[in-house]
Amino acid sequence: QIETDTSGIHVAALPLRIWAPVLPVRLATDVSVLRPIALATSGPLLLSAADCTPQYLSTTVHVWARFTLGTTPTDEVDVSTLTRPLLRSTDPNIASVDPNTGTVAAHIP
Repeated sequence: QIETDTSGIHVAALPLRIWAPVLPVRLATDVSVLRPIALATSGPLLLSAADCTPQYLSTTVHVWARFTLGTTPTDEVDVSTLTRPLLRSTDPNIASVDPNTGTVAAHIP
């Protein structure tokens, strides 16, 4: 129902539910250790054609969160696409995170 107050402004009451995230969120990756890529078990390393440096595995970061409405929690929800632009590496010389895909790429230590 829309009402008009004494100054002519339209006023309406809307029921809202505010779901709040439960922190911390859970982070997971497909690969836990980003090793150099070998051509075979105990074989030579795959090298970059551009500069002959070893190529490393990459992985994707997945982010899950729970939300609550008062005391009612939800199951975990995949919020990866919402949080990817916020992901950062603490040392971009060792690993970098693509904010568009959530892919972590290792670099030569």
